[in-house]
Amino acid sequence: MLTRNKPLVSVIVPAYNHELYITQTIESIVNQSYGYENIELIVIDDCSKDNTGIILKEMQKKYLFTLIHNEENIGVVKSLNKLLRSSCGKYVAGCASDDYWHSEKIKEQVTIFETLQKKYAVCHTNAYIVDSANNLIYEHRTDKMFHGKIFPQILIRNQIVAPSVMFRREIFSEVGFYDESLPFEDRDMWIRISMKYNYYHLDKYLVYRRQHSS
Repeated sequence: MLTRNKPLVSVIVPAYNHELYITQTIESIVNQSYGYENIELIVIDDCSKDNTGIILKEMQKKYLFTLIHNEENIGVVKSLNKLLRSSCGKYVAGCASDDYWHSEKIKEQVTIFETLQKKYAVCHTNAYIVDSANNLIYEHRTDKMFHGKIFPQILIRNQIVAPSVMFRREIFSEVGFYDESLPFEDRDMWIRISMKYNYYHLDKYLVYRRQHSS
């Protein structure tokens, strides 16, 4: 059995109807250079109607992550809160079930947090925007104004790429979890965090975000 020698990072993945992409998503997480023994991977299948659930069951046998099956479809926001409540890492990062990560993502972000101690509560990166076949559509480089104190500019526009974000878990005890009354969870969370904490923009391309034609 592998022994953890670095801070535990919880990676949470809400999955729904992404049979074509979920394997790439999971493998990009378990193959992180940070070491899978230092990662707590928790995945929710939100009652997928395709083969996502079947694929996840097979992958769970191989990689031994925590797999939760919702009894009914509850949507991404409630699923994220359920995942957060199930996690216990010092740091938390989320990835949609059709996105994937560069192998150095977790290592780079944990290094920032551990080096700068508690100066920053959130670390986010640039992203490659790709199509359904992994072809590059464009490079998303986040504006420098989204570093440090990003309130109130986050009220005006949002350039933070959700799958690039890593949080200090402790902040949720103060800002709370995602607002389940909203259809889209991320911007509201960025705003609430920015009112109390600083953000660190890591100027590297460490995530691949899927943009579908539909």
